[in-house]
Amino acid sequence: MPPGIANAAISERWLLLLSGPPSDLTIVNIRAAYGPAFEDVLIKLARALAAKQLSNISIDVGIIQVGIEDPAYPKSTTFPGYQKLTSLLYRLICMQCAKLGYDADFESAADFCIFFIRDDQSESQAQNTNGPEINLVILGRCSRPWTRLLTVESEEGEHLSKRFLSARHSFSQRAATLAHERLRGGTSIVRPPKDGGIGSKAVAQGKSYRSVAVGGTFDHLHPGHKLLLTATAHLLVSATPQGEEGSLDERRLIVGITGDELLKNKKYAEHLENWEDREASVFRFLNSILSFAGLDSGDNSVQHRSSQGADGRSVDHILQSGLTIHCEEISDAYGPTITDESIQALVLSGETRTGGKAVNDKRVEKGWEPLDIFEVDVLDPSEESEELGSSEDAADYSGKISSTSIRKRLQERK
Repeated sequence: MPPGIANAAISERWLLLLSGPPSDLTIVNIRAAYGPAFEDVLIKLARALAAKQLSNISIDVGIIQVGIEDPAYPKSTTFPGYQKLTSLLYRLICMQCAKLGYDADFESAADFCIFFIRDDQSESQAQNTNGPEINLVILGRCSRPWTRLLTVESEEGEHLSKRFLSARHSFSQRAATLAHERLRGGTSIVRPPKDGGIGSKAVAQGKSYRSVAVGGTFDHLHPGHKLLLTATAHLLVSATPQGEEGSLDERRLIVGITGDELLKNKKYAEHLENWEDREASVFRFLNSILSFAGLDSGDNSVQHRSSQGADGRSVDHILQSGLTIHCEEISDAYGPTITDESIQALVLSGETRTGGKAVNDKRVEKGWEPLDIFEVDVLDPSEESEELGSSEDAADYSGKISSTSIRKRLQERK
């Protein structure tokens, strides 16, 4: 087992279920729809951490996926709306933390991850326990040790919680009883038509991928990293049950993680996490949005294989579904994208978009197919001031989405 994973125990885990998003994806509409609920969650978290003296609470946030319910629908088509909504939700969480004045200690103890739920009321995906899009029935059967279920106090929220609890309690007597708490709802949400939402069915063509890559430092994993990793996971072709056409063992999510040597001149370098700890954080997060094994799954362990090569360290995490999360140490701007011809797509942030062209130039030189390049939004608090029209409404959260700022805070607290 790789270093760090054995010490990754979570003191408590909560599940937050949210209804589908507004049809017009803006920070104004997202805050109106979900702002009160997230504020309630953060207040409950602060109280629980203080009262129970917990070291950490993980909050799994499941939001109903609107517009595309077919898991086989091309991921390249749904990517723009998917990453935008994920970006807006993480921005909202950061805004609410800043508004409530929660500091770095709280933020490190409250660990959010966002995934999507298909409420298709179908058993057709009953064997598919792979995220980051998961069937509601499968979510109900998941073996995660949630202690609280949080839903919005509304007709839609009640419907969602009843379906989830029905699946959970009818499937296994071992399902733990959840403390169910209601949160304040936001303004009424107008659902988009079936040809809109996260993906537009007006687009006839598109792709899904069996091998997708992303790269970064991933120091002190923060919401910007989580957005990047979640968007990358979304591009992978949906899993099919073992034995069916389309073997699961070919699905790979490849993460290039900058080696320690390249980071020694970074600001506040003494507070940099080492490669093993950063790799372990990346895996823990990806596992939290990708693996939803059921209560009857028996051995739910993940296989871990570490190696040390001429190019640095690498770790393969093979999930129960057969999906491999391959984390590799990188010592240049290219990493495995120019050593592994099988990679099909690369996900970048807006800050690193020029890297995509450089990678493809190298691949073309080698006679390989260029990668399909996808870009995620940069979490920028200055955008909130412009969109919300008030500096009071748009609390500055820049220090919460910058590894350098996080290390600076750690230095100042010495």
